[in-house]
Amino acid sequence: MATGCTGGNSMADPPNKIRITVGSVQLEAELKPTKTAREVYAALPVEGPVNTWGEEFYCKVDGVKDHRETATNHVKVGDVAFWGA
Repeated sequence: MATGCTGGNSMADPPNKIRITVGSVQLEAELKPTKTAREVYAALPVEGPVNTWGEEFYCKVDGVKDHRETATNHVKVGDVAFWGA
């Protein structure tokens, strides 16, 4: 089972590329050019416990408002999504 969720950026990464680590699995993702995505990117790196919901993995990202620019309930395998409070 995954023990943590981290995402991070570096000066070498374009501002919409992130790396997500869950346990021993590392994935690269590209964020859409939205205000919410920019806030998520600015909050990185984050680390914390991983939660599951069905086949989804998620973790908390503090300080980010969900501006709902591209809100949808139609997600595909491999999509990265943000659900704000």
